[in-house]
Amino acid sequence: MPPIFCRRVRKETANRASAIRLFWVKTALINLLKKGPNEVSYFKRMDTLFEGQRESNVAMQDLLARVLEVQPAGLSYLRVVSADKQVEGRIYFQDGRRIIGASLVESPLSGYEALRAALQVDFNTFALIGIGHGQSLGGQTALRVDALALLRRLDDLPADISELSVAEGPENGTGGYPNLQVGINVDEHSDDQPAISRISDVVKDAEMSSELQELLNQRMVKTSAPDKPPASNQVKAFSKARKFEARKGLRQALLVSSALVAIICGGAFLYKQFGSNIQMPPKKILSSTIRPRSEVSSIKMHPANSGSNAKRTEGTTLDAKQRTSTQRRRF
Repeated sequence: MPPIFCRRVRKETANRASAIRLFWVKTALINLLKKGPNEVSYFKRMDTLFEGQRESNVAMQDLLARVLEVQPAGLSYLRVVSADKQVEGRIYFQDGRRIIGASLVESPLSGYEALRAALQVDFNTFALIGIGHGQSLGGQTALRVDALALLRRLDDLPADISELSVAEGPENGTGGYPNLQVGINVDEHSDDQPAISRISDVVKDAEMSSELQELLNQRMVKTSAPDKPPASNQVKAFSKARKFEARKGLRQALLVSSALVAIICGGAFLYKQFGSNIQMPPKKILSSTIRPRSEVSSIKMHPANSGSNAKRTEGTTLDAKQRTSTQRRRF
């Protein structure tokens, strides 16, 4: 293998290693920037608070309960997308407790009709996205729906939105509903805790009405499999699975490239060590059967050769020509 090719291979290998190191540095910086307070930063436009793919035990009730648990400050919206990505619904929240709007992508529905349609989407993926300061929702903030009241009537939505509306009052700036406090002692890693039981942690310090207590009891009875993991664990498991698949693919690519480089370098080394010692076998020429033209001409022109000698000479000349042509074809 020529040395120019070896230098080219080493250069390409070094460039590939530099690109891989740069990729890991960028990934580490992105992960470092994502780690921060749960509130939406003033310098960020949008922030994904949680996301995941739907499992068999995840329903819209669990997503609303998760929003009430997180309670992002400011504006945020819950996005649900169908499996074929043809239907996308968005539910907009204020401080994670009041629903101020809803919409369907490429749909003329608005207001309470859009909210009901978004709640009935057969979603496959979901995400709660916080909207940074300075962002506006346009004309999509016509609703004033209490998230807890909506969760209480989610199985049987009323025809009139007035039963779910928040009573605006000057005494409490957030409007009508009690100040809820998020339960910090929620063990998200426990597999034996039902997903709906997080609602009790969200409102454990607030004054709960009898209707809400009955709702919690009904939801606890409806949960047939208590060993199902909560939605937060499924979101984490989904993100971990995606990271594991990405790392696995990168590891396989590195192994394949390393094997190719080792094969090329090994071939170059073997050629350098043993290639110069290999010699081709010499060509064997039957000089005894081939006569020079001078001898043949002398035999033809010699006056002493008569009849039989001349015929023998011509036969010998023809045999020599045939052998010469045969040997040339072989070589």
